Parts: sequence; structure tokens; C-alpha cells
Amino acid sequence: MFRKKYAITTSLLLSASGAQADMSLLDEKAILYGFLATSPQYENIDSPVKNKSSSRTRLVDQSSRIGFKGESNIDENTQAFWRAEYRVRVGSNSANGTNDASSGLSSRPIYLGVKGNYGKVQAGKFYDVYDDWFPEGMKNIEETSGGIGQFVHRGAGQPTSVVAYISPVIKGFKITADYDFGSDTTTANAHGVAATLSYKYENINIGYQYKQNTNSSTSTADYSTSNLSNSNSFTAQLIGGNIEIIKDLDIGIAIEKTTVNGTTTQVGYGVGFTYTWGKYSVHATYGLLDDSQIGSATQQETGARGANLGMTYKVNKNLEWLSGIGYVLNEANASLGTNTAKSLAPDGSTTLTGTKVTTFSVGARYTF
Repeated sequence: MFRKKYAITTSLLLSASGAQADMSLLDEKAILYGFLATSPQYENIDSPVKNKSSSRTRLVDQSSRIGFKGESNIDENTQAFWRAEYRVRVGSNSANGTNDASSGLSSRPIYLGVKGNYGKVQAGKFYDVYDDWFPEGMKNIEETSGGIGQFVHRGAGQPTSVVAYISPVIKGFKITADYDFGSDTTTANAHGVAATLSYKYENINIGYQYKQNTNSSTSTADYSTSNLSNSNSFTAQLIGGNIEIIKDLDIGIAIEKTTVNGTTTQVGYGVGFTYTWGKYSVHATYGLLDDSQIGSATQQETGARGANLGMTYKVNKNLEWLSGIGYVLNEANASLGTNTAKSLAPDGSTTLTGTKVTTFSVGARYTF
């Protein structure tokens, strides 16, 4: 009974106020957005270990999400803004080979901030500024064939307790910086800093990124819930560039060096392109990860290389068809995969090294 009365009262208020006032009940500018994307995917894990190879076909989600965001004026020069986004899944919820789609909602970026002529300041949970800049030519237009982030841009992540500043573009230059407060407990305090400097001139865009987190030994240091030793640290540095050769044809390149605990280093390289013509878009990337180094000693057979090719076709304003092929070749002591397929044994729990990972998918994405 209460729900019915509430619904009727709300409807009357909205009708009386008019269509323009619908959104003002939430904010001056508030919108619902997101997309649902899924693909049947074939994947093959070819292992050098006897009886450990496997292949499967399953329904894979392609990073579906739903969110709300809005703005309101504080004064004529300053606005408040907010965003709350949630992960939803249409198909498998992980890259470990399972088909479990029952995880439901899990948080993505949730933050609020203020902006003006000085730039933006925001606080909450969101992809840190290390993820703020990346060559357009290396960005995936669909998810399943991807995996370039495992070769280069491995420092990107989504901390949960961050404050960031994003500058306006001044004569082509843009600066971003953030501080991760960490969870600040006796067992976990993965705090850190990150910064990006980029420059754009006509059709050329170049950038440099730096990130350092303590209390972790892997790229997951960017998460504020790390519970590893306080002596551990993770540092990443990336330099890259993008050029738009002709309209809608972007070519990007990037090099990244990561350092764990100040001694173990590894360098990754990536190159890619995206091209859009009419209703079609295509992307391709190639990544190479060198052997890791501990001091001056090379850790043999710890590198990998991989490539992917993806295509989309825009049916209408909201609907796209997707397709993608991904391939990763691991050296004897490496275990990389794609965005949606890991180097795992048939039981799904044991990580395999030296594998060849192949994926192929065809699906759809509906954006709203």
C-alpha cells in the first residue's frame, strides 16, 4: 500500500513539474548510462604439460556496466559532479574459465568532486590518473580479444580511497595527479601516488606516467586493501604517443617499466591502431614483455608476446555487433592470458606456464 501511494505521489509531482523537471528532482544534470555486452567465446589453452591443455566454449561478458552521474552549479564558475557506476554481467564473470554469472552488482567508480576553470578535484573510488592517459590507437574497441594491458600499462588500477587533481588543458599540456590513502590498518596500508603529464599538438599526443605504491609486490598495489609486508613496493613508468595519420585512423605506441621491491624490473612494449569508417571500426595491437631482471641477473624465459584483432559494426545508435581474435604466446616461465581467458589447467585452479592462449568471439553490445 505504501509503495502504491509513493508511486502515485511521485507521478503527480513529475507530471505537474513537466519533463524538464524530471531530472531536477535528482540533480540539475543527472543521467542514467551504461551498456550490456556479451559474446559466445571459444578459447583454447595449449600447454606444454601433458594432459593440461584444454578448450571450451562459453558465454562471456564484455565489461557490462550501469551507472548514474550528475552535475549541479555551486556558482557561475564552479560545479559539483558525482558518479556511481556498477558492474553487471551478461555471461561469465571471470577469466578463469567458469561460467558463473551469479555475482550480480559489484562496484566500479564511485566518486564526487568539484570543477571549474582551475580543473577538477575528485575523491572516492576510480581508476587512478595512471589510467587517465593512454594512446588512442592501443585502446580496445571490444574486450575479449584484448590483453595489451598485460604487456604494457600494467600499473593501471582502481584504488578505493583516492583524491585526484585533473588540470585543464593549457597550450596543449595537461597534468593529473592523485594520492591513494590506503586502508590504513595494522595489516594493510597500500598507499601511493601517481601522476601523468601529456601534450597534444594538432594530430599528435604524447604522454609520460609515473606511479608508486608501497605495501605490495604486484600491480595490485593500486588497490587499497593490499595486506602484504610494509617493505614491499611497486613502481611503474610509462611513456608513449599517438598520431592520427588521417581522420579516424590512430596509431599508438607505448613502453613501460615496472619495478617490484626496488630490485625486480620488467619492460613491456606495445603498438596498435584503431580505424573507423562508416559503421565499421577495427583495432589491432601487438604486445611484447621482456624477461624480468633481478638486479643485473636476467630471469630466463619469463617474457611473453601477444596480438589481438577486433571489429565492431554499428547497427544503429545503440546496438553494435562485436567480434575479436586474441593470441598470447608465453615463454616457459610466463603465464599471461587475454582479458577473458587465463593460463589455467582444465580444473580451473592451477596456473600454467609456457602456454599458448587463443580466443575467438562474436557478440553484441547495447549502449544506453
